[in-house]
Amino acid sequence: MAEVPIRACLDVEVPGALWVARVSRDHPGLRVEVLSLLPLGAEAVVLVRLQGPDVPAALEDIRLHPSVVESQQVAREPAVVRVKMRGPHPLGALMSSEALLEFPFPIQNGKATWSLVCPRPRLEVLLGRLRGMEVPFEVRSIEPYRSPEGLTPRQQEILDAAYREGYFEVPRRITLTHLAERLGVAKSTLSETLRRIEGQMVRKGW
Repeated sequence: MAEVPIRACLDVEVPGALWVARVSRDHPGLRVEVLSLLPLGAEAVVLVRLQGPDVPAALEDIRLHPSVVESQQVAREPAVVRVKMRGPHPLGALMSSEALLEFPFPIQNGKATWSLVCPRPRLEVLLGRLRGMEVPFEVRSIEPYRSPEGLTPRQQEILDAAYREGYFEVPRRITLTHLAERLGVAKSTLSETLRRIEGQMVRKGW
């Protein structure tokens, strides 16, 4: 009998030796989204999108960080950067667990939020290896895997917060700007996510 896949959402502390931990903590309003990554043994190549204040300063901090082998800005609005880096990272644990990581995923204030699809035993392998690497993490949710037509865990979290804070009430009890601040996301990102959620709800007749 095939193992039933689940979707798990984790908050994972990025090891302090990596550039993204330092840069995201030094620039608290900065949102880093990992668009793709390629592990290369002790190194990795990532494509990241930077949004928020201090992007020019963050780009310079990335270039100068000891863990960065090379960096190249490939787009400006928003800033997209290709970074080759070395150093300890939890990607090895992720690969060996065979858990599938959904992209993009955000990193803010030194913490990455992963949405994973895998059978439950594979998740337990990953969690065990993260503990072995002494990488702090928190499991935010575990739920049955839903087809792409359903809301992702992050979308569901945003929808729940919007209802809880009174965003959908008339008149609204919270503005889009303040809701974005509470969720720790860019206003433009939140607006786009809410539009996608509302579009899915309309199509499904919710």
